[in-house]
Amino acid sequence: MGGEILKKYLIAAVVAIAVIAGGAAYYYSTAGAVKTQLRIGGSTSLMPFMMKVAAYVGEEHRMTWKQIGEQVGVQGLPDEPVQLMVSDGGSSAGIKGLIEGTFDIAMASRPLKPEEAQQLSDPVMCPVVLSAIVPIVNGKTLGQLDDIDPKTLRDIYTGKIKYWDQVKPGLPHKKIVVIGRAKGSGTRSTFDKYLNIQDYTKDAILCGSNSEVLEKVEKTPYAIGYVDYAYVVKAKKGGKVPSAVKPLKVNGVEANEQTIIAKKYPLVRAEYLIIDRSNAPKTAIALIKWIRKPDVNKEFAEKVGYVPVPEDAPLFSKKPYIEIKPLVK
Repeated sequence: MGGEILKKYLIAAVVAIAVIAGGAAYYYSTAGAVKTQLRIGGSTSLMPFMMKVAAYVGEEHRMTWKQIGEQVGVQGLPDEPVQLMVSDGGSSAGIKGLIEGTFDIAMASRPLKPEEAQQLSDPVMCPVVLSAIVPIVNGKTLGQLDDIDPKTLRDIYTGKIKYWDQVKPGLPHKKIVVIGRAKGSGTRSTFDKYLNIQDYTKDAILCGSNSEVLEKVEKTPYAIGYVDYAYVVKAKKGGKVPSAVKPLKVNGVEANEQTIIAKKYPLVRAEYLIIDRSNAPKTAIALIKWIRKPDVNKEFAEKVGYVPVPEDAPLFSKKPYIEIKPLVK
């Protein structure tokens, strides 16, 4: 898929078999596909969250659609196992799949674009977690750098600033290795909009996922990249922060749960599940309502390093929950 690693997970409320091949994990059910399978795809940022959901309702608790429906007031759902097929590939790929009918739910780390919404009958966005985009650098070679401002970030990614000693006196006169996301990524779309970037420097290294950016920055001296906050939390748990990967403050503010909730951290965003409401299966609406139950939302968000959505956030909306406006001119 254009060089991207596509991870497909099929988790059912039955015994699952796991096969590891070529770096991708495939989970499939011994019972085979069922009519009530939901197809969910898109953002690599939201993938860890949805995998936790899929594992919980499937192999861990073997829930049925009827059970989920009863918890959220959706009647008439079948008494059959919940089966979710979750694929990554980027926000744009997820929304494209929703438009074309290959996905029932799109995962997106950016709002719908007007031209995308026009291709759906009744598109609605459900914010499911809050997160942030965090600049990271190679911790072994740039451990002395702690903070960066949006203008400097923009100048690095557009190629106006090329060496680290231009960023901060005392840093080595080494060329900046710029690592970013490929076009189609919701993380890139949000990052670029916040920084008012039209395109990256020609020698930027473009990656297909947050995991790939994290790995590239970790292994590349004098590199800078950006990832979703959940991947910073994961790197901390793995002992890679700050020795191998160092998250940077932006305008002196560290990304953490408190600064994200208060929207004090500059690069805050919402992650969405998107459906075409007029054509969506009742199971898709029930699943999203269940995910947004305050206790459920909090449990899954905290498991993977996201911030739960406030209880007063709209369930389904035509408008973005968080407006992304340029921080620099």
